[in-house]
Amino acid sequence: MSTIKKIVTLIREEGIREFARSISWQVRSRLALLRLTVVLARFRDQVTFSVDEIEASFIADDPASIARTQNRLRSEGDMLRDLLDELEEDDVFYDVGANTGLYTCFAAKKIPRGTVVAFEPYPPNIDELERNAALNSENITVLGVALADESDTVKISTPETPTPGHGTASMTADGGADIRAVRGDELVTDGTVPAPTVVKIDVEGAEPLVIDGLAESLSDSRCRLVYCEVHLPSSAPRGSIHSHGVDTSEMVVRLEGMGYSVERYEEGGDRFVLKARQES
Repeated sequence: MSTIKKIVTLIREEGIREFARSISWQVRSRLALLRLTVVLARFRDQVTFSVDEIEASFIADDPASIARTQNRLRSEGDMLRDLLDELEEDDVFYDVGANTGLYTCFAAKKIPRGTVVAFEPYPPNIDELERNAALNSENITVLGVALADESDTVKISTPETPTPGHGTASMTADGGADIRAVRGDELVTDGTVPAPTVVKIDVEGAEPLVIDGLAESLSDSRCRLVYCEVHLPSSAPRGSIHSHGVDTSEMVVRLEGMGYSVERYEEGGDRFVLKARQES
């Protein structure tokens, strides 16, 4: 029997009032089910990415943020894979400039018996980073600070609309938001964090400041590997190493002076990655 014939039969047998009441109940039931589905979807609002056999989950309630994570995974996938291959089960991994936790979460899955320390100063990123960390592992410590060569209050450039996943905040001499900056070596000395064995640095031009503030820890033979993304002058010159009075050769010299052999690992327009391995 067609739907139209069913409706006509129902009206004839039960009357138009009962028919309308039946339709109203069905509509309300379907709306209630839809609302329940939406609520449940919010609790499951996450996405899982994989790199080889390692999987990590990320909060996906902000479409723009998860799109940025996907873009970073595409553009930095080779570097991330290389880093994961280098990690050992008892490593202490520093993710300096962690953003919302792409490297942090994958590293934590690779070294469940190790320790991951994620440094991120931008408040919307910190919130999502903490939530992503909680989704993946208990061996992650999130510190909402910037690493620099001095412990002080500094300014970073921020977008007009606060948004998680923003990855171009750079330390500036004027304007922007106040954040707390800390010398990494101080955090190691006072016992806040253990000394690193592997470090990844991506801080939009402030890489020299991070290295200077971690000089003792990086010079320690326990730290065997550093990945440092170097930002060159571009459309945003304040977000480059040149804005801090350092050029590429000086970056290499600093790492070599700490006992590392250095190679350019990855080229990418106005940035490249230095991969530094402790020679001792």
